[in-house]
Amino acid sequence: MSGSVRLIMARPASISIIKSRNFASTRRQGFTLVELMIASVLSLIVFAALFSAYIFMARNLARIANFQQQQVQNRRVLFVVAKDVDEAVQVTTPLPASLILTLPPRPPSPDTTVVTYTYDSAAHTLTRVAVTGALPSSTTVLLSNLTSFTFAYFDESGGASPPPVFIKQIALSYSSAVGDRPNGTQSGDSVVSSRMVLRSKPPLGQ
Repeated sequence: MSGSVRLIMARPASISIIKSRNFASTRRQGFTLVELMIASVLSLIVFAALFSAYIFMARNLARIANFQQQQVQNRRVLFVVAKDVDEAVQVTTPLPASLILTLPPRPPSPDTTVVTYTYDSAAHTLTRVAVTGALPSSTTVLLSNLTSFTFAYFDESGGASPPPVFIKQIALSYSSAVGDRPNGTQSGDSVVSSRMVLRSKPPLGQ
């Protein structure tokens, strides 16, 4: 009898140990709903921050590329116009949006070259057209994406807007905008050139 009593007394203890072990193992499995919600919110915040940083960097890179495009245009137009003005022997119909220069003959051609600069406010471009005698004309778009453009004319002493025969200096000013403003990728630029001298133009009366 005493042996059987001990056996009965021992069974509840072993059952309680097994239950406590099963309870501990079930608490270690998975995450609670609150933990999952917190982890999801934190993940969304991190992804949103990364996406915002990516968009910001992409827009900055686009603006830099647009600005570099404008700088290339600026260097080209200033070089070409300054070279033509330096060689020009005559200025014809000087207007704020257009300019006609006559360049001397270049061997072996005996013909002069007429160079016409035209600002098209509808196309937002500055175009150079060169015609030498009976040869086909050469057309080059020097500037694009313009928002404004103006030629300015001066005499030898610096007086503004003289008659064509007295013009000795020419300057140009313009503004451009490249990119999409609503998307934050637009880059704007404004240029005011120095006065370019018509060194080859004969003095008045010659």
